[in-house]
Amino acid sequence: RLIRQQRNATTAPSPPGLLYDAFRARARANPTRIAVRWAADEFDSGPHGDPIAAAYPLLSYGALDECACGVAGALADRHGPGSIIGIQLPKGPAQVVAVLGVLMAGCSYLPVGVDQPADRFARICAISGMSGLISSKYLEDKVTPASAVVYDIESMIRCAPVEPVRVDPASVAYVIYTSGSTGEPKGVLVTHAAALNTIVDVNRRNGVGYTD
Repeated sequence: RLIRQQRNATTAPSPPGLLYDAFRARARANPTRIAVRWAADEFDSGPHGDPIAAAYPLLSYGALDECACGVAGALADRHGPGSIIGIQLPKGPAQVVAVLGVLMAGCSYLPVGVDQPADRFARICAISGMSGLISSKYLEDKVTPASAVVYDIESMIRCAPVEPVRVDPASVAYVIYTSGSTGEPKGVLVTHAAALNTIVDVNRRNGVGYTD
C-alpha cells in the first residue's frame, strides 16, 4: 500500500515548457550524439518500410533536429498554430521526425494507423478538421483525405529548416481517437503541459536520463 501511495504521489511541480524543448536543448549541447538508431535489417523496403531508415544508418540529435525543422518549415506556410496534422507512417524514425516537426510548427499531431479502414479514416478526418496529412509515397492503397494537404515525409525533410513556432504549454500537442462506446470515433486532446508532466514524472521515478 505504501509503495502504491508513493508511486501515485503527484506533489512534484509541473515542468515548464513544450514537449520538444528538452530535445532541442540536447541537440544544441551534443549535436553529434546518437538520438535514434536501428538495426540494418529492422525496416524493410516494402510498402510499410521506413523511408528515413532506408536512407540513413542512424540519426544524431543534430540531424534529427534539422529533419524535424525541415518538416516544420514545410508546414509553416500553409498551417497556422493549432492546426491538426495527421501522421500516417509506420513505426520508425520517419514517424519520430514527423511528430517533432508537427510540434515545432506549432501544430497538433493526430496519429493514424497505416492499416486504418478507409471509412473510419474518413470520419476521423471530418470530425477532427485535419488540415494536413504526413505520409509516405511508399504506402500502398492509402486513402487521400479530400480536405487535407498531403505531404511526403521524404520531401519534407529536404525543405529549409525553420525555427520552431512557440505556443502556450496549454495548447494541444496531439489528438488520439478512440472507438467510442457508440462506435463513432471520439477524440482525446492532450496538451503539451500534460504530456510533458507525464514524461518528466516517469523519467524521474525510473531514473531515466539522456544517456539511456
